[in-house]
Amino acid sequence: MGERFQSVGSLFNWLKSRLFSWTETSARRLDEQIVSGLTLRVDRNGYELFSGGKSRRHFANTDELGFGLRSALDEIREGRTRKINLHFARKQYLYRPLSDVTLPDYRVSELAEMDSVMQTPFKRQDIVLLNDAKHGGGRGYFLLKKSLIEPIVSAVKSAGLRCDLVSFSGQDAAVFPAHVAGEPLGRRASPWTGKLLVAGIVAMMLGSAAHFQLRYDAANQELDAKIASLNVEVAKIRASIAEQDRQDKLLANVMQLKNSTPSRVKLWEELSRILPDGSWLAALNMGEGTIKATGYSKSAASLIEIINSSPHFSEAAFDGSVVSIANRDVQRFTIKAGVAAP
Repeated sequence: MGERFQSVGSLFNWLKSRLFSWTETSARRLDEQIVSGLTLRVDRNGYELFSGGKSRRHFANTDELGFGLRSALDEIREGRTRKINLHFARKQYLYRPLSDVTLPDYRVSELAEMDSVMQTPFKRQDIVLLNDAKHGGGRGYFLLKKSLIEPIVSAVKSAGLRCDLVSFSGQDAAVFPAHVAGEPLGRRASPWTGKLLVAGIVAMMLGSAAHFQLRYDAANQELDAKIASLNVEVAKIRASIAEQDRQDKLLANVMQLKNSTPSRVKLWEELSRILPDGSWLAALNMGEGTIKATGYSKSAASLIEIINSSPHFSEAAFDGSVVSIANRDVQRFTIKAGVAAP
């Protein structure tokens, strides 16, 4: 059994959710609690508070919810209530199916982590994954944005309440205890429930080990292979993202260098403009923040001062000796200079 459940904690969570589903958290009982209890419905129009199945107060945004929830409880004489149910309308969450058969809770968690990385556009740190674990296992998971969840949880806590049940609308309709769904929508079990859980777990561990093994043996073997394959895919995706980041940084560096250095054509035009009559360029080479200009002049000695006077160049100096050309009244020169940023 240890090989299939991987850890005592995984088995304990599975058994606890099975026992809870067999007692007070049956689908019928949970539906009754949603209707009769205090419920906050979350949809695109804001937040609506229900009590006894009737709408009591509407909040347009999280600011109104934070300030008005406590006073709303006083108005409807629910001041002693300490539990509230959360109901999410269809477009406030994403449901991702994972399997056609019911899986153990820890398997749903593993597959949900991989699926959220590979098949959704969200960053893991920005979302909450809730296993659809109503009956000791699940076939998928619900995805909620933290930006939606955290203000609600904060307002609920500030009003002295705790989340009891979580429900969803639409074709993915589901109702299950918040503590089975996981953080941050947890709730504490009562002492009576804890004693019942301990007694039930002992009885189930003594009498149901063979049943667990037979039920999940074939599914676990298939899932092990699927998880191994998904791990390979996740590694490829992460390597691809890292390579893309490297290329983006390289391109950014190239663009920065390009934008910070004048083009060769502009520098040639500037030198041609400032050189006096009887002087001309033959070649222009560019380095990192420097140029090397080669040309001819009737008075090469005057060129250094002329080039340094341009705002585009600095620290001009001859690179080697000035050479007089025989039978021609010109000198060949090579000058190095720094290039100012544009």
